[in-house]
Amino acid sequence: MTLPPSDAPDWLSVQGGARLLGSLTLTGNNVQTGTFDFTPLTYDGAVYIVRDPLQGTAAPGFTSIIVQELVTLLQTLNVSSFDTTDPPLVAFVSRQLGATWRVSASVTFPASGGPFTDRLRIFAVPSFPAVQPAQTLILWRRAPYTDKKFATPGAGVAASVAFTALTGLRWVVDSMAFTLRCGAATADARTAQVLDGATSIWEQTLSIGAVANAVDHIALGPGLGLAGSIAATLTVQLAGAPPANVFAQVAAGVYQS
Repeated sequence: MTLPPSDAPDWLSVQGGARLLGSLTLTGNNVQTGTFDFTPLTYDGAVYIVRDPLQGTAAPGFTSIIVQELVTLLQTLNVSSFDTTDPPLVAFVSRQLGATWRVSASVTFPASGGPFTDRLRIFAVPSFPAVQPAQTLILWRRAPYTDKKFATPGAGVAASVAFTALTGLRWVVDSMAFTLRCGAATADARTAQVLDGATSIWEQTLSIGAVANAVDHIALGPGLGLAGSIAATLTVQLAGAPPANVFAQVAAGVYQS
């Protein structure tokens, strides 16, 4: 089910299905860039991005797509290629993480001929639905999240969010995102971790080179299902404080089980 376009729908009344937020259309020759802004209100979920199959016949595909919250600069999606045959891109989005979000895209058209056109369709769904098979938008609603947290400290400060232990229950991570970036050229590497109490149950390394405005990013979910132990604190973090000029950012959505 696809509902009419809306930038800020009442997601609590949507019983499943997908809603078209809008389109991002690029037209011309050579490198073209564009943005699509949206402001979720009662929305904690994901955006699904599909390349319009009726466009893009003259181009090899999008060369960059980024989903970012504009105040904290937290990125929940950063890919370097996207074609019509690829499955929908999924980006973690939440009002609690920030009020203003942007989809940015770039594409390289032939230098002559045209003008050429390529287009992204941007859909949204409520409450972090599980990802369906490639190119489908038949989605289902799951229970609202118990908690969502994010950490976007200043340069040189460690990023970590913790969910306090619950008697008789465990925390389950459904979506999480990590970003490591610098202003002035500064190399760094951090370990993204999920800690069940003091025990690491998931790890992956982010690294950036000594290049101004370098970024490394990981986004996982929805549907991750990474569960901690009963009555244990769950921590999602980029381990350790980065050097000056380097920013660490973490976001996670969890529910109880």
